Order: sequence, then C-alpha cells, then structure tokens
Amino acid sequence: MFKSVNGGFQMTFANNLTISVMFRSGNYCEHKEARWELAADNIRENGHHGSKDAEIAIWEEGGSNRWINIGYDQVSGWHTADQVAFLIFAVQSAKNFDDLQSNVEHYQDLNRYRLEITPCLTKCLEG
Repeated sequence: MFKSVNGGFQMTFANNLTISVMFRSGNYCEHKEARWELAADNIRENGHHGSKDAEIAIWEEGGSNRWINIGYDQVSGWHTADQVAFLIFAVQSAKNFDDLQSNVEHYQDLNRYRLEITPCLTKCLEG
C-alpha cells in the first residue's frame, strides 16, 4: 500500500512492515531549517517539491509499536536516493521485523564505513 503524507510518502508491504520517507521542513533533510511553507510554495510554483536527501522511519504495522532502530534513533536523516532505495528493498524483502532489523544493522555498517551501496545490494540479491 502507498500512502501520501504531507512532505513525503509511506509504503506498507505484505510482510506488514512500513517505511516512511519524508523530505520537508523540520525533517532530517536539506530542508530541516527551512520555513514551513517551503514545500507548499514549491508545489504551487513548480508543480513539485524535492530534496537531495530524506528522513526515513521503519515500523511494524498492527499495533505492536515496534520500530526499527536506525543508528541512535527510530528516525534517521540525510539519506540519498540510492540509500533510500536500498532500505525500501530491505523492508520489502524482509521475512519479518527481526529479519529486517538485521538487514538494517548491515546497512548501518555500510553507511558507517562509507561503502558503496550498489555492490552490497548485488551481493544481497545473490544470497
């Protein structure tokens, strides 16, 4: 399921996991300190609002109130489009919440050591 939210979107997959991608004022992205009306102004003037990076959060649906910890928090910011794509793949392909948490821990290692996402994604796809 797709859900449009003010300043981003959410995707919920068959495994009952949701990823939120946000990129407006106040989110952990290039617009964090921008005035609140920036997204609305951009949409009115240009037909869209964009960002070079985004904030993400991942959780399990169904009332469990379990959120994936990403780094030091349940919300993580300043992710590039490639990184968000990798995380969307990780959320979609996870068997369940616990499986996803281990995938995200692997992603954190990639990010920590500034390794390229594409070769690692290829390796994950190969098994």
